[in-house]
Amino acid sequence: MAIFMYVLLLCMLNIPAYAAKLSITPTSIVLHPQQRTAALNFTNLANKPVTLQIFFKSWKQSEGGKMQLRNSREVIVFPRILKIAPGRERPIRIGFRGRWPRVERGFRIFADELPDINIKSGTGVIFPVRLSIPLFVRNQAAAVPVNISIIRAFLENGQIRLTIRNNATQHVAINKIQAQIYDQRGRLLKQQTDAGGRVLAKSQVFFDLAVPTNVCHQVRSVKIELTAQRSKLQKRFNLNPRGCSKRSG
Repeated sequence: MAIFMYVLLLCMLNIPAYAAKLSITPTSIVLHPQQRTAALNFTNLANKPVTLQIFFKSWKQSEGGKMQLRNSREVIVFPRILKIAPGRERPIRIGFRGRWPRVERGFRIFADELPDINIKSGTGVIFPVRLSIPLFVRNQAAAVPVNISIIRAFLENGQIRLTIRNNATQHVAINKIQAQIYDQRGRLLKQQTDAGGRVLAKSQVFFDLAVPTNVCHQVRSVKIELTAQRSKLQKRFNLNPRGCSKRSG
């Protein structure tokens, strides 16, 4: 509500807002001994110049799938400051100077829009843009077979919490998670889907699937089907309806 009122106030005061319009290709990068460097291309789609500051962080995942970022010196990015004219495209070069890891490592490349010093103070509101893409570093060019496990599924706070482990030495893209929810007699109560996401190498992540309140206490089992790249995995779990109660606080 506070954000809505802030935007409404800007409209009432007729204050212009400024934000970069950028596209970036490719949307992810893989480096290995046979491809030690890569180009990342930025296109300025706006009608004014934009200046970007480029930096990177090493990337791991929490069990909730959140990014855990740390400083690193193993990636080379050039240039670090990128000025792009309206309608133009400019590349940066990315390389790796560490030891090629047996288990794939993740990094995030960030591009932050720097303020336009030509915009006079008080004449507009600047919404800086941050772009981020994943960079993966491994010791081989070939992709390894998908190797994921559905470790556990249980009801907690009115949601099905699904724990998935990537056993492979490279990241995996889970394209879809489908849950078929059944009652005590084996009747289908509800079908829920989730868009999934990336799971890094040798990492374990959980996904939460909402269960409608009106059927939650009837739930007794769930069949999970994962689509990960070209592989599919199914597993069924019994569920305890006591997990339908949401904890306070």
